[in-house]
Amino acid sequence: MKGIRFFGVWLVMLFAISAEAFTLPEQAACRPGKTVSLCLSLESGDSVTAFLAQAESESLSFVRCETGETLKSGYTRSFGEGGKGSFVFAAGDGITPAGEGEAVTFVFSAPDEPGEYTVQVTVSQICGVDGEMTDQAVEKTIT
Repeated sequence: MKGIRFFGVWLVMLFAISAEAFTLPEQAACRPGKTVSLCLSLESGDSVTAFLAQAESESLSFVRCETGETLKSGYTRSFGEGGKGSFVFAAGDGITPAGEGEAVTFVFSAPDEPGEYTVQVTVSQICGVDGEMTDQAVEKTIT
């Protein structure tokens, strides 16, 4: 928790959560018929206590989500089918926010034919320590 101590009481300083708290790769590569991993990372400076991440492709098949060390203390759930995977994070033990670093890795399998394929990644419902949800969303297409 970020704050200042004032006469024995912690005053919590509220920070606006920005969509820039999340970073994604521009490109990823894999061999035909193999898997490709797309890592969603959290940058320092923002206190994220919940979010929903979705990755979708018309050509690749969703395999699984791998939770990063920065989210190990919270509640996580992943699910997917076909070319779409979703991942939910909610902070554990009260309002302890997520840390900095790798948050979640989406793993997809590539078709047997070589080519260039895209994955649309969206991060939404981003919530801060004050319980406020940002109306911003991260949307990125990765080739």
